[in-house]
Amino acid sequence: MEKNIVAVVLVVALLAIGAYLVVNTDTGGNVVSVSGVSEITTKPDFVSLYLNVETLDNSAQISEEENSQITEEIMSSLTKLGFAKDEIETISFNVYPEYEYNQNGRIFKGYKTTHMMKVSVEETDFVGVVIDKVSDAGALVNSVQFEITKEHENELKAEALELATKDAKNKAEAIARGSGGKLGKLVSVNTNDYGYYPYVAYMAGDSAGSVAEAKSSVTQISTRELTVSANVQASYKIR
Repeated sequence: MEKNIVAVVLVVALLAIGAYLVVNTDTGGNVVSVSGVSEITTKPDFVSLYLNVETLDNSAQISEEENSQITEEIMSSLTKLGFAKDEIETISFNVYPEYEYNQNGRIFKGYKTTHMMKVSVEETDFVGVVIDKVSDAGALVNSVQFEITKEHENELKAEALELATKDAKNKAEAIARGSGGKLGKLVSVNTNDYGYYPYVAYMAGDSAGSVAEAKSSVTQISTRELTVSANVQASYKIR
């Protein structure tokens, strides 16, 4: 008798679970996959100067010490101009043997020390003055770039992703109407393509470049805008 009761309870439970799965599982309908895109333009927040300090000596220690002296002069010049510590960033610092290669093999030239720095300048009109000062102190100007702050970038990323998602939904709705159906629930959405690229106004390349060219690049494009973009992929049911 007890075994029969247990069996009946199990059967009822299985029927209940089966009914729940039938009600809550969407097994019908077609799926449409779309891409949504968006672009937002904005003014740059600041200009980044990427500087490089290079020294070469047969002694690695002397090469590093000379590099540190030049770096201190650059920092002193920037401090006098009113720059705070958080506006000056070390990107990389390396000491390595330098070789020259010819048909006979390689020739040791000495130990090269390279110190790459980034200086953030908020006022475009002030960039020329900064370039003059750091160049006089011994820095090489590698590049001049127009950028936006990380906080501003994150705000624009969120807005761009929202607009791209809405664009994807609008496309899916249009496809659903065109096929004689209606848009159903969202199946999936993902993105791996959003953000912006700084505008490179000047790049020195393999050589030290020209101070005049670096300064001129800023004044010529001071009104340029940057573009923050986003791309999402979404799938919807069509009823």
